[in-house]
Amino acid sequence: MIKLENSLTLRIFTAIAATAILMIGVMALTATLSIRKGFATHLLRTELSRMAPLRKTLAEVYAQNDGVWPSFGPPEIWTEFLMEELSGRGNKVPLPPFMSGQRPPPNEPPHGGPMPDQVGVDPRSTDAIAQNEFPPIDESTLSGPPHARLVLYDADGTLIAGARSDNELFERSPICLDNACDTQPVIGYLGLSAPINAITATDQFFLSRQYFSLGVTALVALILSGLVAFPVTRRILEPIKSLETGAKRLANGAYDSRIPPHGDDELGQLISHYNVLAETLERKTQAERTWISNTSHELQTPIAVLGAQIEAIQDGIRQPDEKTLSEMHATLARLSQLVSDLKILSFANEGELITHTQRLNLADLISEHLTTLQPLFERSGISVETSLPEAAYIEGDPHRMSQVIENILQNTLRYTDAPGRLKLSLHSEKDRLICLFEDSAPAPEAEQIPHLFDRFYRAESSRARALGGSGLGLSITQAIVVAHNGTIHAETSGLGGLRIVITLPELSS
Repeated sequence: MIKLENSLTLRIFTAIAATAILMIGVMALTATLSIRKGFATHLLRTELSRMAPLRKTLAEVYAQNDGVWPSFGPPEIWTEFLMEELSGRGNKVPLPPFMSGQRPPPNEPPHGGPMPDQVGVDPRSTDAIAQNEFPPIDESTLSGPPHARLVLYDADGTLIAGARSDNELFERSPICLDNACDTQPVIGYLGLSAPINAITATDQFFLSRQYFSLGVTALVALILSGLVAFPVTRRILEPIKSLETGAKRLANGAYDSRIPPHGDDELGQLISHYNVLAETLERKTQAERTWISNTSHELQTPIAVLGAQIEAIQDGIRQPDEKTLSEMHATLARLSQLVSDLKILSFANEGELITHTQRLNLADLISEHLTTLQPLFERSGISVETSLPEAAYIEGDPHRMSQVIENILQNTLRYTDAPGRLKLSLHSEKDRLICLFEDSAPAPEAEQIPHLFDRFYRAESSRARALGGSGLGLSITQAIVVAHNGTIHAETSGLGGLRIVITLPELSS
């Protein structure tokens, strides 16, 4: 049993869960920073929007000073002006004397108006409310004292009054005559910096609720990712476990093992490849068993014949005369040929079939074999028609290619009825040489043709053995052609017999 810490299920689940947690953490951190900054910006803009009366007063100051911003002098002058305006004590009077740097007398009402303790309700504030303007701003309603965070710029952005804070959150609002920036040009800007670490209890409550909602969302997302991870993990591991089981069965020799298809994804394709591998191993194993069985049978027959003949001589039943010795020699020759054929096929399996290659004229090689076997064709009543070029070059082993031609021509001599025909042609097509051997009747059955190149296969076993065939000739021929990077196949001939097609790479002349 697989230990829990080594379980692929746990690893996949941990990977999915860790990825989900990391993504949620990054999203939570990003959302938190965004909420804090967005909320602070919202508060800053809200605070600045409530200063429309101040912008209006500054526009009046600008107009009273003949369209030029006055010098507010020392910083405390600007601070005192802001405190009076933001507290609602300012009056619409000509430019006060302290704007030129002179401070008003202690007992003199600011801006030339009544003293603050003599005023019940500021008439300016009442008018502002009636005109849908913002009411006077009290410091208790703001996130920190605004007069310490307000600055004044001219239309070109040059600082006129106040000091810019180091806080990165900063907003500014245009100043226009009569607060009509849609029709009037901008004469300046009123800027406001956000307070540093100055969040009220109400603000903190709002942020806390947002953080709580974000935390709940993260928790729900984590739970959902866990619920999704389990079926995903199971779906991934199910075909992997099937492959593990199948691999164990193959290792134990159960080549009939198959795994049901599992979709078209990568794991499904891997299972398909596994099934192909199992099928190939099963077919190869069966072919190997058949090969061993057929080889034993083929070797056993001539050995048994030789043994019987020797025993007959020893028992005096037969005499070691010329006839008996000739039969024994023929049996021995067939056994020797069979061993030689088996050796060739073993070389083909080991990739050592071709040991020496050279530039070879295939047309000349075919002509030589036809000349050698011409008496046999005439004796068998088979006429030969050829269509060969003067030169057709390949890179090949002369000895092995001679075996190919010899085997095919001998196959025609064995199985073609007299009177018969053999039509042989050779031509070039797209850098390939195509060699055709066509003979007349009889022809193998259609279902037998695909098996003609199988080892020890005989279309007519008794007739083939009687003619000295072992059933390995076409198998050897195929192995040699494949070793030369060529192809070979058989089909029904138009002459009524068998048609063998060989294709080989052509060398340039």
